[in-house]
Amino acid sequence: MLSTPVPFPVLVLPFANFILDTTFTLFRRLIRREKWYQAHRSHVYQRMTDLGMTHRKVTSIEMLVVVASCAAAAACIPAGPAVRIALVVSVTVGIACGGLWVRGKEPQNRDVDGNRRTPPEPGQT
Repeated sequence: MLSTPVPFPVLVLPFANFILDTTFTLFRRLIRREKWYQAHRSHVYQRMTDLGMTHRKVTSIEMLVVVASCAAAAACIPAGPAVRIALVVSVTVGIACGGLWVRGKEPQNRDVDGNRRTPPEPGQT
């Protein structure tokens, strides 16, 4: 059995962005009944470039997320369990919000005028 004095969040948080993106992309493709093993452009960073962001901007954003995740990981070292949980939740929610922001910017979520599409109210068509 692998044992380490380093708290688990310290080992995982620096990679949280990649773990979450890969996990959500895989589940999204499975739900859509896509062939998950085929090449695709479904990862958040790919969708950001599809929105017109430069590779430099996407890379900068990804680096900022990793730096913030590493800072949270470093803060976990002296922290107690409650603070560690709060840090993991904060990083996870922050990354999820970023993914939702990208999703909201994608053309299929906009009308011809660029306004956000809202789903119809229940009972309306």
